[in-house]
Amino acid sequence: KITVPSVTLDYKTSGNKKIAVITVRQFGDDTASLFDKAASDILNAKPNGIILDLRNNPGGYLDGAVNLGSYFIDGGTIVTEVEKNDQKKDYKTVRRATLKDFPLAVLVNDGSASAAEILAGAIRDRDRGELIGTTTFGKGSVQILENLSDGSAVKITIAKWLTPNGTGIDKL
Repeated sequence: KITVPSVTLDYKTSGNKKIAVITVRQFGDDTASLFDKAASDILNAKPNGIILDLRNNPGGYLDGAVNLGSYFIDGGTIVTEVEKNDQKKDYKTVRRATLKDFPLAVLVNDGSASAAEILAGAIRDRDRGELIGTTTFGKGSVQILENLSDGSAVKITIAKWLTPNGTGIDKL
């Protein structure tokens, strides 16, 4: 069995500048604890900036995106869920923004989807960092899986995600 951690931290040096590079491969069960350890390390290392690499991150748990966004964004909305009847639910920051004072760049590409797009969109809309890369995948919907009596299943879209500025999270 090969286990690949969802979060890794590395440091790159260019001249006299030290940059923390956090790669988030997906938003899974180990993401919150691994990111918390990386954030602590960054606070101790005091780099000149942070690169958050979300390339080829297919997404995962919504609460993971909200949690990670809360390290960078000082209060307020991370993402809004809008149901078909236009009922809205805001997901707000959940912790103190311990990494808010570091310059931030977020790497995205066409493999960045769902929770990765939620996090990238919040960072962009809240003027917390720059998005660098190519257009993201475009998974801006909330879906549920309904099992059918014949053993098959159907995925039903029940809502959509909006960035804090009200932009659809599809192809950031």
